[in-house]
Amino acid sequence: MDTPFTHSKSGGVSLHPTSPHRHAICPNCRHDAHFAYIGDQHWPEEVAQKRGIAQVMRLYTCSECGTTVTGRTLDETPRPLVLPILSN
Repeated sequence: MDTPFTHSKSGGVSLHPTSPHRHAICPNCRHDAHFAYIGDQHWPEEVAQKRGIAQVMRLYTCSECGTTVTGRTLDETPRPLVLPILSN
């Protein structure tokens, strides 16, 4: 059974922020890319409070360049433009 923190065997892509796969423009390479969840980064409470960050940050890796980014970074990055298919 898939959970938000396991890799999907079906290879599906979801835009949900806690899913194992995300779709966004990579802030590093600027490609329209898929991001795979690779784990959580844990910070001590004191450090997180001083820096104004969450104690646990979800980490994702870009399918195009391999850059590791946080889920928060993906949330702040513009989504790829999806245009509807128009028929005559």
